[in-house]
Amino acid sequence: MIVTDFTGIYARQPFTAEATVVPCADLTGTDCYCDDEVAAELARRLAPHPLRAVHFLDSGNYHYLTKLWTDRIDRPFDLVLFDRHTDMQPPAFGDLLSCGSWVRRMLDRNPLLRRVCVAGAPADREAAAEYPGRVLFCGGTPDDPAWRHFAGAEDPTPLYVSVDKDVLAPEWAATNWDQGTTTLPELCDMLRSLLLRRTVLGADVCGEYAPEEAIADERCVARNDRANAALYELLRTAL
Repeated sequence: MIVTDFTGIYARQPFTAEATVVPCADLTGTDCYCDDEVAAELARRLAPHPLRAVHFLDSGNYHYLTKLWTDRIDRPFDLVLFDRHTDMQPPAFGDLLSCGSWVRRMLDRNPLLRRVCVAGAPADREAAAEYPGRVLFCGGTPDDPAWRHFAGAEDPTPLYVSVDKDVLAPEWAATNWDQGTTTLPELCDMLRSLLLRRTVLGADVCGEYAPEEAIADERCVARNDRANAALYELLRTAL
């Protein structure tokens, strides 16, 4: 388990007791966006740690770290993203890497990324048209037909799996973004269906609650700790 610590929130979650922590709180210019210089420093800090692990990224504001982890993959792969948002927006500020545009950056610049499957977000028809055959949108339940087709296909292409807990309904996780309707048991069922059939090169989880808000409600911290522990125990079996 590799934890990137931007906010200090994981220190309040017991599931990280044996985690390897990558300190990042000293860096500026990381919240939601980062420029090339900061991205290079983050990549330098991640470099000593294995890709084949479960990485916890902190708040969804730092979901762009998935792009940095997957830059290390040396073979064709698919990205499976469980998220309430597609993270395929055009960059809002020049060409800065952001938590809302990192998937688009990967599609544009990583020739080894074969396909992206997004589960739990509203379909983005413009993105599907812009990247024909490379983007698939599924519902956030194991019974969704598109998901069943994707997860049940015999495909040797390995996966990188990324989970933003904002895909979950509020009773299962607390995040600082609007949330979906998937339950934690449903998400775990969806993950199991992948892990049975596909090789996983690495995985990450984000979607922690903003610390200043979590201080006011320890129940939110406990809820995320339970969700993170369940996701870790499931994902680690494939790595």
